Amino acid sequence: MTLHETVLQDLRYGTRTLLHNAAFTSVLVFALALGIGVNTAVFTAYKAFVLRPLDGRDPGTLVNLALRLQSGAENARFSYPDYEAYRDHLRSFSGVIAVDLDQLRLTGVGGIVSQRSAETGSLIGRLGLLRPSANNAEFASTFLVSENYFSVLGVTALRGRTFESVGTPELAASPSVLISENYCQRRFAGDSAVLGKSIRLNNVAFTIVGITPHNFVGTSVAVPDFWLPLSLGGLVHPQSNQLHDHDDLCCRVFGRLAPGVTVTQAQAETTALASHLRALHNANSELSKDVSALISPGSRYRIG
Repeated sequence: MTLHETVLQDLRYGTRTLLHNAAFTSVLVFALALGIGVNTAVFTAYKAFVLRPLDGRDPGTLVNLALRLQSGAENARFSYPDYEAYRDHLRSFSGVIAVDLDQLRLTGVGGIVSQRSAETGSLIGRLGLLRPSANNAEFASTFLVSENYFSVLGVTALRGRTFESVGTPELAASPSVLISENYCQRRFAGDSAVLGKSIRLNNVAFTIVGITPHNFVGTSVAVPDFWLPLSLGGLVHPQSNQLHDHDDLCCRVFGRLAPGVTVTQAQAETTALASHLRALHNANSELSKDVSALISPGSRYRIG
């Protein structure tokens, strides 16, 4: 029997079996349709949210930075000191930025009229029908970003200022955060009086100096509540040595290609600098061995 005849025989047998078991066939078809539908929905969501370009001006010049390790694995996270080296020494980019994601405890919303405060004072609140939180605290999603984050992405504040316009000395003297317009609407009913007001994140006081545009997600897939300078990360995590530890892979790193520079040229320069940084890593770290840079079109597909 030829292969062609065998396939035809199998198809005829399968068809007869399905026709003789109508209930089973119905369940099978439904399961297949459901599976195909779920896979289609997942793939559509993946393309819509993860493969979208980075949220910034002229996204075609924005790229992801990653390293191919000696083991063959791909590493898309960098230490803050390594990020500083890329930011300060790479000439293939007009700007290099870093970002980390965190959940910080929000307390002491001083002087801001919030929806939560209004609800607490309402009849429902006085009857005790609102679920209390310990010490009136909540957790806020926070993006810790390099001070040049917004300028490299080409995004300005909806109101107020961004970190680069504030300046590093002022940030150090008066710790500041930005609030997303989405969270400002949800938590404070869009009250513009939030600017200049104080909040406490992980029990550290910060002044709100700006409001980011509605639905602005930057290099991620979701809008955070607050944006905090990476350089101030030690305030909210005092036990951390993140700003000085070459082996604390805390950050995702992105860049904007300089005019006229190709991805291949940027990749070669980044690989050369990564090779120089090997000596600064722990001898047992894969980053102390041969690595090569991976520069890819800016998207949010590496969200780890």
